[in-house]
Amino acid sequence: MHELKKAVDNKWIPEERIDAANKRLLKEMFQLGLFDENTYVDNQASLDALKDTARHEKAYEAHLKSVTLLKNDGTLPLQDKKSTSNRSTKIRKKQTPTHKEP
Repeated sequence: MHELKKAVDNKWIPEERIDAANKRLLKEMFQLGLFDENTYVDNQASLDALKDTARHEKAYEAHLKSVTLLKNDGTLPLQDKKSTSNRSTKIRKKQTPTHKEP
């Protein structure tokens, strides 16, 4: 917030732009019902959900399916740098025109 205040004070950002952004944000929040009376969390329902072992098992299963294990077992890199650079040099030589000016 300090940087935002500094930007407004130095007239880098007009205060009207901040007001418009806040207006859009608050409008969205009202449309989502975030300021309704009954938007508070039911503490008992939250505690019950935390104690539910079936949910824990499903969450753990989803976790296992979503993890990407990156391990280099010698497969990577596919080619060493020397052979890659040699290959690109050969390609560049083939693409270089070899015609002579008359």
